[in-house]
Amino acid sequence: MTIIQASICASNKAIILIGDRLVTVSEIYEAEAKSQKLYAFGFFGIGFAGTLSDIISVKDTIPENPPTFPNFIESISKIYNQENETREDSFFKRHSLLDKQEFKEYVQHDEGKIPEDLIEWIYANLQEIRLECIAVAVGFNEKKEPQIVFINQFGDQFNQTESNHCAIGSGETFSDVFFDVNEYDPCCTLDQGLFFAFRAKKSAEAHIGVGQNTDILIIELNKDPVFILNESAEMRKLEEIYNNERVNIYDLYNDSAQKVKGIIDEIRQ
Repeated sequence: MTIIQASICASNKAIILIGDRLVTVSEIYEAEAKSQKLYAFGFFGIGFAGTLSDIISVKDTIPENPPTFPNFIESISKIYNQENETREDSFFKRHSLLDKQEFKEYVQHDEGKIPEDLIEWIYANLQEIRLECIAVAVGFNEKKEPQIVFINQFGDQFNQTESNHCAIGSGETFSDVFFDVNEYDPCCTLDQGLFFAFRAKKSAEAHIGVGQNTDILIIELNKDPVFILNESAEMRKLEEIYNNERVNIYDLYNDSAQKVKGIIDEIRQ
């Protein structure tokens, strides 16, 4: 239950990564964290959605200054794979006294030694012990091309660059619809792209599972990453601009409604 959103702008020279702070603390509790879920590693960025403890576990293991974007992505996938393997082995040993490979060999070649009920229970609950966090990673490759990559809970990579934007979490659909309905153009300027991304995140807040706090990470080609955090003066200014726009739109709507009323009055005469 959250929103992490990435979008390309400035004619492929910048990427906006934006997210809320809502995290899963336990199976029955979600809350807005005190710090952001967006992180910069060298010239690259990543945003997480999922369980707080798993987010921290992955984030704290990522190398601080990856040399290239492919290296950055591969290191994250490796962390996911290793963590899931470690958890699975521990799970198998705890419940069968065998590691995962030994357990599978017993199941395949020594029928009857492991109770069928235990086999079914272990495989039914295996999913519950894997990492419960997903991510969107952004940056520029060695050809200076912007990249947006979705990473699932197994560490699998899905390149979303061709769409020019990507969102994950419960607010994903709201964000995607906002980009598509408003015909987003990645050739827009950085300021236009930033405000569009901010408006899209605000649109996603219509979903009950999206948090109200907002953090932004700007990744520009050949420049250091820049954060606009929820507590910053810059974020307050963005909020003010957004709220003023909403007032203007409401006034414009009322003006248009009055004109439509004039048409209806003419029809009735």
